[in-house]
Amino acid sequence: MPSFSKVYESIDELLDQVSDTSIPDWESEHDGYLASESRSKDWNGNVTLKQAIKLARFGWREGRDMMHKELEVAHRSTKFERLPTHTYDVAGYIPDVPLFISGEPAHMQTPVGNHLGMQKTLEFVVHLGANCNVSDERMMRKGSAILSLVDKLEDSGLSCHVQGITFTKSRRSKSVFYLEFPIKKAGVPMDIDRCAYALVHPSFLRRIKFRAMEQEPTGYKTFRSGYGCSSELPIHMRIGKIYFPHGNALQARTTEQAIHEVVEVYENQIAGNDWDGTPLED
Repeated sequence: MPSFSKVYESIDELLDQVSDTSIPDWESEHDGYLASESRSKDWNGNVTLKQAIKLARFGWREGRDMMHKELEVAHRSTKFERLPTHTYDVAGYIPDVPLFISGEPAHMQTPVGNHLGMQKTLEFVVHLGANCNVSDERMMRKGSAILSLVDKLEDSGLSCHVQGITFTKSRRSKSVFYLEFPIKKAGVPMDIDRCAYALVHPSFLRRIKFRAMEQEPTGYKTFRSGYGCSSELPIHMRIGKIYFPHGNALQARTTEQAIHEVVEVYENQIAGNDWDGTPLED
């Protein structure tokens, strides 16, 4: 059975594809069911595919307003107070300019942790997938926590590149469906509305991603059963990056809990371990 790898240079490239009605799909080729066209409900964000594409293109302003309280809680979280942490010495990675001007000999700072902590640009890989038992509220908490972490790190002077991915295994075979696109590019200011949509709104996964799968007719027999199962990205595909697992892995019931989970995932990897704290083999 075939596997599929769909890598897009931008979210707009993905949106152009899923908007193209001339591309054969599961319905036209197999008279199959299209989940991307199913009835709108909380599970898929209460929007149609057409509405989801519009949100992805122009941003989710209503959603950002709706999440205002959650984002405020996230930004006030004491869990952020030590991000990023540094050691100070006479030699180091970058200078602390106020200390240098004051004449302090130990004015050079070095981020604590492995080589990831030494980078001025951090690359995040965010698994946007979630199985059917994951609620839209849980997806929103995870996304808002990650969005706040990225914002805090960039405020501290680091640059963040955020890559959105899904990695889905077939329930019928060993086939996989991999999708990748940039949510935020390094050195580019965060478009909070568009980032919020991609990271937080359940219709990205359950409308747009489903539609991309449906546009692969040869994948119909392999993935039609529940559209597969979200699975962790193999470690060789995320070495040297900060990886956030799919929605089933994070269990937070509140925004504050989500912040703690997300920061712990980040700190585990900065310390040289896997996202869950498991030591990595050399």
